[in-house]
Amino acid sequence: MQDATGKRIAGYEIGDELGRGGMGVVNAARQTNLDRPVVLKRLRRELADDPGVVERFLNEARTAASVHHPNVATVYDCFRHRSEWYIAQEHVDGVDVGQLLARGERLPPRVVVHIALEIARGLEALHDRGTVHRDLKPGNVMVGREGQVKLVDFGIARSSTSAGLTRPGTALGTPPYLSPEQLAGERGDTRSDLYALGVLMYEMLTGAAPYEVPEDDAWASLSEAMRKERYARLRRRAPGNEERGGHRIPRELRRLVHACLRAKPARRPASARLLKRRLEPLAEEAADATRQVIASWAWESGVFQRREAETLILSRPASEKRGRATSWLMAAGLAATAATGMGGAWWFVATRSAGWVQMLAQLPD
Repeated sequence: MQDATGKRIAGYEIGDELGRGGMGVVNAARQTNLDRPVVLKRLRRELADDPGVVERFLNEARTAASVHHPNVATVYDCFRHRSEWYIAQEHVDGVDVGQLLARGERLPPRVVVHIALEIARGLEALHDRGTVHRDLKPGNVMVGREGQVKLVDFGIARSSTSAGLTRPGTALGTPPYLSPEQLAGERGDTRSDLYALGVLMYEMLTGAAPYEVPEDDAWASLSEAMRKERYARLRRRAPGNEERGGHRIPRELRRLVHACLRAKPARRPASARLLKRRLEPLAEEAADATRQVIASWAWESGVFQRREAETLILSRPASEKRGRATSWLMAAGLAATAATGMGGAWWFVATRSAGWVQMLAQLPD
């Protein structure tokens, strides 16, 4: 597949390549008539003659376009240009959870709770529309620079009432995020998505998935381990020694993760809505404060670096000690100044509004 960077097609200017895989390539782009950034997904030309692949591609566009929710990336357009199919969707300025995990650091349980809460909200919206994602994994969850969390990539999603695009006995998805029933080639339902969310939470808390993918294609052994739930429990995998930089995982969070990882779907949480309700009490802040919690952690831990002439407005709970908040403001200013390599002073303005400490940081002109 040729590099399309710099070309203009069907009202879109193609930017840098963001990634590529077996089905196609993803580029940053700009929709010129509305002057907005988008992500443009292009199906490989040699796959355009395969009706099944094209249907999966179009199904992704239809699925995402039918859901309007803050935690689901919006699809703007789907079109064919010459002999290639494209999907234009919302651009999330940030990183995916896979990139967070690649940093080699375990995420604090408080942050994991809020990210999982946002994912559960997105899944609830999908499931309410009768759609199962079927490929929930770190690369398909975006975390934006303002703390927003969005589900992306619905290429193998399907209606919970349809026969689907795969044949019985075949597994479609990404191990180790496939549920045991999916790995066995069974149909799977909304609880399969909740299993994948359990794997995501486990991985964010420990730095590794509960099951290792076999290198020798020994899928039978993996399936057996999943069926018998042979994985290291969180209390053993992440004991939470604060003196060594660990984080104590609340008992209820451990129980919830283990419930999502149950081999039998009937033993998992019954729905994304019920899972969301179990996550909400675990949040130290109000459930509507997830973006502030995630953004504060991401900037404080160096996930994002300030760009030139960018204004940051971050938040921290007012319930925290003032000294801690003040020291964090100073540390953030020093870190951002060092990261940009630019001189000059930073100004910080902290105000208490609606129970939150608001921070404004701006580089002088």
